[in-house]
Amino acid sequence: MNEPRFKTKNYSLQDLADEYGVALSTFRKWISPIHDKLLSKSRVNNKRLRTLNNEQVQNIFEYLGAP
Repeated sequence: MNEPRFKTKNYSLQDLADEYGVALSTFRKWISPIHDKLLSKSRVNNKRLRTLNNEQVQNIFEYLGAP
């Protein structure tokens, strides 16, 4: 099992979109099927994803594959 590159800090959606080499709007479309799952793992009670914790980033990697 490969260790994720993202370990110690929170990342924005833009950071991950840059990592995948796509526009932010494209990245949002890619993760829309798991949006609710990501929100449920948020430590902040919010309806928007602003910064992603390590668990959320790992969920995105599992869904999309690591960049």
